[in-house]
Amino acid sequence: MSKNKTGVLLINLGSPKELTKKSVRDYLKVFLSDDYVLDIPKILQQIILRVFILPFRPKNTLEAYEQIWTPEGSPLILSTESIAKNYHQKLVGMSIMQCDTKIRALKMHYLILKTRVYITS
Repeated sequence: MSKNKTGVLLINLGSPKELTKKSVRDYLKVFLSDDYVLDIPKILQQIILRVFILPFRPKNTLEAYEQIWTPEGSPLILSTESIAKNYHQKLVGMSIMQCDTKIRALKMHYLILKTRVYITS
């Protein structure tokens, strides 16, 4: 008889790799090209993105990131890592099968933090 497993998967929407206009532009290009973010036909999505958003939005977005960026890096990545660490600490003592935290580059343009915690029920 197999045991049921419960999984927790934390995923954030990503963040620029660094605090530069190019990195913010690369992040916006990948993020806004996601069909779940901008749900319109791909050709129209890319025209809007490349003609109306990417030439102008990275500068304003960079200015916003400059207001919240920390010496350690992206606050979104840092807070997601902190949540993952707290989950791990709270689950100590339970039957943890796996606790795995990874930051990976998605298409090398923005970072996604994935944390998986599997516990037995």
